[in-house]
Amino acid sequence: MLLPIRKFFQSAWSGFKSASLWLSRPFLRVLKSVENPIASSLSLLGIFVILGMVPLGLQSILGQSVSAFVQVFWSLGMIACGLAVATVYFLVEQDLEGITNGFLYRPSKDESKQDLSVPVARYAHLEGQITLGALIVACLGMAIGFALFSQAQYNLGFTSWYKTDGQTPTLIGWLLYTVLNIFRAVDVFDTLPTFDVIPPVIHHSGFVPGLFVFVFKAFYDIILISKLRSWWQRRVIIKETVRALEYERIRSNASETLVRMGKRAVPRLLEVLESEAPWRVRAKVAEVLGLIKDPYSIEGLVNVLQNRREPSVQASAAFALGEMGRDVIDKEPEVPVLSQLRDIAKDPNQHEDARAQALRSLGKLQAREGVDTVLVVLNEAPNYDLDPDAIDMRSHAAWAVGKMGPAVLGPNTEAAISALFAALEDEDAPEEVRADSSRALSRLGEAALGAERKKRVVQLCWDVIDDDVSMDTAYEAAVALLELGEHDVEEELRVMGRKAIPTFLRLFRTHPNEAIRVVSVRALAALKAKEAIPFMLPLIQPDSPNYAQSRLLRINVIRALGYLGAWEAVPTLMKCFRVGSPEYDPAEDVRVVIVRALGHIRAKQAIPMLLRALQPEAPEYERSNKARSQVAMALGMMHEKAAVPLLLAMLENETEEDVKAYAAEALGLIRSQEAIPALLKALLEDDYDDWEEDDDDDDDDDDETTSTGVDDDDDDDDDDDDDDDDEDDDENPMWDEEEWADDMWGEDVGRSAAEALGRIRARKTIPQLMEALQSPNSSVHVKNNAMYVLGELRVKQAKPIMQALLKDPAHEEAAEEALDNF
Repeated sequence: MLLPIRKFFQSAWSGFKSASLWLSRPFLRVLKSVENPIASSLSLLGIFVILGMVPLGLQSILGQSVSAFVQVFWSLGMIACGLAVATVYFLVEQDLEGITNGFLYRPSKDESKQDLSVPVARYAHLEGQITLGALIVACLGMAIGFALFSQAQYNLGFTSWYKTDGQTPTLIGWLLYTVLNIFRAVDVFDTLPTFDVIPPVIHHSGFVPGLFVFVFKAFYDIILISKLRSWWQRRVIIKETVRALEYERIRSNASETLVRMGKRAVPRLLEVLESEAPWRVRAKVAEVLGLIKDPYSIEGLVNVLQNRREPSVQASAAFALGEMGRDVIDKEPEVPVLSQLRDIAKDPNQHEDARAQALRSLGKLQAREGVDTVLVVLNEAPNYDLDPDAIDMRSHAAWAVGKMGPAVLGPNTEAAISALFAALEDEDAPEEVRADSSRALSRLGEAALGAERKKRVVQLCWDVIDDDVSMDTAYEAAVALLELGEHDVEEELRVMGRKAIPTFLRLFRTHPNEAIRVVSVRALAALKAKEAIPFMLPLIQPDSPNYAQSRLLRINVIRALGYLGAWEAVPTLMKCFRVGSPEYDPAEDVRVVIVRALGHIRAKQAIPMLLRALQPEAPEYERSNKARSQVAMALGMMHEKAAVPLLLAMLENETEEDVKAYAAEALGLIRSQEAIPALLKALLEDDYDDWEEDDDDDDDDDDETTSTGVDDDDDDDDDDDDDDDDEDDDENPMWDEEEWADDMWGEDVGRSAAEALGRIRARKTIPQLMEALQSPNSSVHVKNNAMYVLGELRVKQAKPIMQALLKDPAHEEAAEEALDNF
């Protein structure tokens, strides 16, 4: 009994929220269009006042009775609009409470931070638009609406509902009646009779007007109580979250929560920053303030910056000022931010952490005023003979120079390049100096370096990589090479793992060189960087201004979306493949990668389209051998049993060997028992040896592709005996250039049939396979493929035969692979 009631109220609340968001949309546009909070609240109040005057203007046109009837519904609309704005305000408050509690106190082992923030994301765009002023105006709007509603009832003839002391009430009287009843909700005016101060007021009598007042006052009670609760909750949450910074285990979550709280947390954070709290807490508070980017906190951070007694807090304050950005810093021109950072950066008596962060902040802030200081530090190499443990500030100065770029360096660019070369060629310098110098030179760009100096930088970066350096240093040098147009550093970057994702994402989004963007998109796919999907989607949508005009880049993006499992791309991919669609792309290589991507994504909604592409009588029939092969593979990856008859027909009737091979492979992925006879026949009748001898060049190409190609790696990963929901676990599916060649050929029918039978666990084929393995008439290739299946099935009676074949060079590798299964 309780469950249906609960569902009813949940549905009602959900509908009420949706209606409030829709109804408040025009008011939110007004709030968004006016940046000043006070001006936006006054604009909103003006709208409610104008709306309130409309019924009064109708009285001279429609007459009192008709206008009063219209006024009833008009006033109810005003109340609804005010209530909608108030509801959205509290949804934003709920957003804050949810994110705080979710991140800080109730993280689930099965939920990532991204999952926990889903409820927040729905209303995050409203947080800066709707403020306390908007809530107050919404309540005033509701009051105006209720006053008009009460007046309209009186004018309609319900005069007995109200006591007016014999006077005809005016709109002012009705507004006073409304306000007094609202405030009676908290008993503000109940003490007035004690002092014989009884304002002239309209009194209601009877059940109906009393009910109206009761409901309206209830709304105000709820709003008032909710506001008091959220205000108190916010104070408590902010205090508790700041206090949580003391504990290392939850410090990261707490700081992230405070950043999401934004400006409302700043006053409390500044109190802690200026207090006697532990230095670890104050250092973290300074970092959080920098990430919040509120100009109100700049002065407090600069005050901390001058305190040498706590270098860690001082360094965090310098970091925070740099994170704020130049736009925010410039909003407080009277605070000497840049001069303070410059003084710390050039003072050798300052703590090295504070100097390092000051140098970096000068770079992040694009401070022309700090160029001289940065160059001075960049030219000051420590004397390692006197002090082997000397801290080398050149790495931080080099990093700052790279951030500044030629536009900020101006006439000092040549001096900066010379200093960077000196640091990069200094064999006594720490790895960090050489790494940051190489990155700074690459960021200055070929235009600033010139062709000859670019070659010199490239050689020096390779020298760094070839030295026995740390992973971080090798990474910086490899990224520098990539930025300078060198494309042979993928392996060095790949080993860095997810650390490299921000770099690749930046290069993919902003680099003008297409080859670097192609390498970057492959890397993002190989590193499973799902955060790159939103930036890839526009490049495959023909109606997008960012639609990739380059076919090479578009092909790589489509493949990457497939490897990343981007469901969001499926509708666009289907339109680009479907014949007759305005977005249809007739290019064969594009259709091939579209189909492959749909298979990787497991896009079930594309199955009818793919099935038609294999039917010769269908208008969508795919006549390209390459595309038809990949359609077969995609259907196999989706385990689509309806495709089995079509795949069997391909295996038996196609003349193209590669198409037959992919059909066999797809049947194995589907694990179709009815395909066993056809697969066994393909294995035993495979004439691979004959055409292998006739075409050595093709054999070389095919062997190379099958050994390193993406297709074999992908499909082997699908080989799971019991699980139909196979997933691709390719280690590095997109790094080898050969894997990205337009053709996907290199399959062998017999081997593909053997792999398919192994997947299906076709034990009924054991007698025929044993006979083929022992027959002197079987070709080398057939025997090797038979061994593969028997090894997968772990047929013990075949083991002695395999051990004997180990001595034969033609069978050694296949026998060893098969015996590994026992």
